[in-house]
Amino acid sequence: MKPKFTFTPTDRMVAAVEAFLAARLCEQEIEPIVTKYQQEILSRHRFKAVRLSERGEEVIILDPNQSYRISDEDSVVYFAECRKARDAAQLTIEGEEQDVCPHLKAKHALVLAENELIKSMSVLPQLESLGGKLYCLKLEDRKKLVELSLGLVVPFVSRGRAAALAQTTLAQYARFAPQPAMPQ
Repeated sequence: MKPKFTFTPTDRMVAAVEAFLAARLCEQEIEPIVTKYQQEILSRHRFKAVRLSERGEEVIILDPNQSYRISDEDSVVYFAECRKARDAAQLTIEGEEQDVCPHLKAKHALVLAENELIKSMSVLPQLESLGGKLYCLKLEDRKKLVELSLGLVVPFVSRGRAAALAQTTLAQYARFAPQPAMPQ
């Protein structure tokens, strides 16, 4: 009979998972707000995609993920409108550069938290080789590794600490400052 596998995470693993959960919660709170105003701006202005060749149909950019395809002149208008909408949505931080996109900032924080999570799990012999290969992993392999890590460590995590971390981050924005606590 094989002995049962017992897993006890390190403090670093627990902290990495809490930071990841907090970053994911922040990204989930910010993303719909930013996407909504970006889509509204694109829909209102109906910017055309810059063609790479003379052939092809005219494409109107309505998806914020495709906004890189609009012309430089239209980008100036788009970013100015996004700044106004971001200010109106109270997603600015005093002293922060005016062109910082809150959603991209939250996504960046999530990737950094994923990286730390993967590094923290690389102390396990089965995952040892992955800690130094963060940028070589395919996206689907990263996702599987993060989900596996969460499955192992989440039972040891304080969701209250993760929510408090998320609230601390979100409280930098006026929109979220008055909220007493984030949902867990």
